[in-house]
Formats: sequence, C-alpha cells, structure tokens
Amino acid sequence: MLDADRLNLADKICKAIKNPFLPFGGIQVIMSGDFFQLPPINKHENEDDRFVVESEVWNSMDLKICYLEEQYRQEDKDFLRVLNDIRGNQVSADTVNILKTRHNQSIGVKIKPTKLYTHNNSVEAENIFELNKLPGDEVGYEMHSEVVPHLV
Repeated sequence: MLDADRLNLADKICKAIKNPFLPFGGIQVIMSGDFFQLPPINKHENEDDRFVVESEVWNSMDLKICYLEEQYRQEDKDFLRVLNDIRGNQVSADTVNILKTRHNQSIGVKIKPTKLYTHNNSVEAENIFELNKLPGDEVGYEMHSEVVPHLV
C-alpha cells in the first residue's frame, strides 16, 4: 500500500515537470487499490504510515472513483461471505461459527498455510526463521541512489 508521503512525492515530481499549479502537474493519473487493506508499513521511525487518502494532494485531486464489485477469485459463497464480513467489520456469530469449523483442520499435504500476524516483529521473526532454512550462503547487494534535493 502506497503511503501518503510517497503520493505527495509523486505529486511534487509531476508538478516540477509539468504544471506546478495542478495536482500531478495536470497529468492524468490512474490509481487502483483496496482501502480495506492494512495501513502502509513503516520500517523506520521517521517513515509515514498514513494512507494515501490522508495525503496533502488527495483532496485537491478531481477523483473519479470506480468500484469493482464482482468477485472472481473465490467461488465458495460461504467463504466469500466470511471474507466480506471481516472486511466490512460486520462479523456475526454465524461468521465466527463458520470459522470455528476450520479450526485445527487439515488442509492437505501439499498446501502450506499462510500465516497472518498482527505485528511486524512477529512477521520479521517468521521471515528470519524461514530464511535460515534456505541452503547456500547469504548474498548481499549494495544500492546507490541519487535524488534531486528540491523534490524530496
């Protein structure tokens, strides 16, 4: 998920190239996203963790919103209803009961379940645990970047 600072930065860059008085310099921008997602992750204390809708440029844009309403990724109607209940913060006792039927159930030999965590440090610990299982030596790459000071 793009954070507010990065959207503002894209706006500044476009304004520097095109028209400094219009959002994104007057360039047509097409964005897509799921605002039911988790907020942007900040890995450093000084990074922004605000949603793009909280950016300075968001309210100045002449937005045309298109909602995608049909679901093509799931065919199981009960599962889809559970997902939508959770996304919309509308979890009922029926939703919980459906989820309880899956608790500690086998999902098959070839499927490794996705693990969901509420905190970044738990995700980091899981990633390190899994990375340590990989064979071979660790390889590092050094990155160099340059910025135009007035655009940052």
